[in-house]
Amino acid sequence: MVFMRLGMTNAWRNIARSSLAVLSMMLAAAFLTNAISLSRGYPSMHSHTFRAVLGGEIAVYDLPFLGVIPEGESSWVYHKPISSPFTDLSTFFPELEQRGYLQRQVPSSPLDSPLLAELQQYSGASGVYPRYQIPAEMLSTGFRLPVALRGRDGSLDYLLKTHPQELITQGRWLLPSDEGQYVAVICAHGSQLPEQGRISVGEVIQVAVPKICFASGEPGLDYDDPLIIQLSIVGQIAIPTRDAEMMITDNAGNQQLFSSRLFWRLDELQIPLSTWQGIWTQVADQAFQPEQVMLIVEDLSYIEDTMAELQQGYPQLTFQHVPQLITKAYNQLLIEDLTGLSATAIETLKQTVPGLQQGVMPLDLRMPVSVLIFFNAAMIMIANMLIMVSERRQEIGILKAVGARRREIVIMVISEALVVSLVGAFVGFMSVRIPATLNQILNTVSLKHMLLSVVLDLILVSAMAGVSAVCFGMIPALRMAGSSVNEVFRHE
Repeated sequence: MVFMRLGMTNAWRNIARSSLAVLSMMLAAAFLTNAISLSRGYPSMHSHTFRAVLGGEIAVYDLPFLGVIPEGESSWVYHKPISSPFTDLSTFFPELEQRGYLQRQVPSSPLDSPLLAELQQYSGASGVYPRYQIPAEMLSTGFRLPVALRGRDGSLDYLLKTHPQELITQGRWLLPSDEGQYVAVICAHGSQLPEQGRISVGEVIQVAVPKICFASGEPGLDYDDPLIIQLSIVGQIAIPTRDAEMMITDNAGNQQLFSSRLFWRLDELQIPLSTWQGIWTQVADQAFQPEQVMLIVEDLSYIEDTMAELQQGYPQLTFQHVPQLITKAYNQLLIEDLTGLSATAIETLKQTVPGLQQGVMPLDLRMPVSVLIFFNAAMIMIANMLIMVSERRQEIGILKAVGARRREIVIMVISEALVVSLVGAFVGFMSVRIPATLNQILNTVSLKHMLLSVVLDLILVSAMAGVSAVCFGMIPALRMAGSSVNEVFRHE
């Protein structure tokens, strides 16, 4: 204990020299804490409007178009999918139809009831929301505009469980009393009928729903003999996406800042679920089986880990959480209505669109990079300790002369390294873990789970710092302890 206290005293006495090691360990601990806590998820209100419209937090598709590194031998084939009329795949991943993708040859797993129950239990999701969608055409004189009939489930739907007034521009959202009725909510920024302009609340529109025939698992759409229905518009929504700001250069070479509110261009008619199910039974030759579902994950603070585990556990499916989908949509201008922008502004936005490429699941390098940063911090600490050995040769000689043993010298040096490392690790941990804890609070994580996660993260960070200090501090410690009294004083 005497030599441990001496090591702590030496660390404090050489505060200027120790600060560099403390700072390096603090940065390493902050990076590791971010990797195991803050970067795992998002605040509870992140992209909440898009989650409400899509119906959940994680989109699950019944085909594996994102590559996962296989554990053993596997074969891959090039695949170019046929656009599915029952998912939003063509909206968020148009490159699949243009260029196709590499697909692992694995058994197909349709999204049937047993698999959906397994997914919900595996991910800890609070609900599984199938995407109820039928392709259709909105009819007008001389025009047939493609739309999608989207059934909304009142027991799961965010917009039915909460007040949707932030999205409503006219009329109202669907009510429980609308079940079975031919009513719809339309998007203000969808396709518009040229001769009528924007459709208003109270109007009745005609919609042609094709007959759907399944052959060898692939749907066939027959628009020659469609089901004609009439829908009364009871509400209109507008879904804001972002405020686009860009520098526009005019013909004279002058630059000015341009700002405009953008909206989601959504060509969907939202109808009650029971109404949708009635339409399906009239046009389809088999029972409905979803090709896409949304997992409802109320706790977003660990959604990255949840999605990565699901993708690894179910390589025959593809998982994408809503922040990923929206970021992709923003980057490639996939969903927004640009009709209100000038040609120059649209061209400026298009210049930011990245090229299409094969979609893959990103390799999780958070822990390997954290280990490398800890290694770098430990190298700085060992350099600090070696300088300390050179500066305190006389002190070591005196300790040896009065009877200090080799083991006690090692303990003294290691204790100094531990103090420096643990102080830096704790400061770095707290600098990142406090925002991560606030993130958990916003996601209404239970106090017990929150405290447990904080303690476990602190133990992991402290263990990494402690192991680094002991392993790399052993070199200067052994060098110091191995010097004899005569050798020490010979150089003084």
